[in-house]
Amino acid sequence: MGGLSSGRRPHWGGVLKQVGLKFPVFAEWFLLAKRIASYQSKSFNEYVRDLVYKDIQHWKHQKLWQCECVNDKGKIQLNFKRKHYCNFCGQYQTEHHKQLYNK
Repeated sequence: MGGLSSGRRPHWGGVLKQVGLKFPVFAEWFLLAKRIASYQSKSFNEYVRDLVYKDIQHWKHQKLWQCECVNDKGKIQLNFKRKHYCNFCGQYQTEHHKQLYNK
């Protein structure tokens, strides 16, 4: 397989062409996001960055809880909500879980 000037036989379906995907500039969600960003006097990239950050914070709030553990890089340990006890520091997720496990 090759192009016309490469010396190899071209692709059986015809000459290979580079196909570029175009960004959906005229999609409704894109135009709405641009309008909201200009209304808030932000750049479009900053608006999208804020949306992603809000989504991550919502996910962390809904799915994770933090304890007092710190890993070797200095980051706080995050545990999933289904795990009610931290094995490293011995902290429970809430006082209610502590009372349930220590009966």
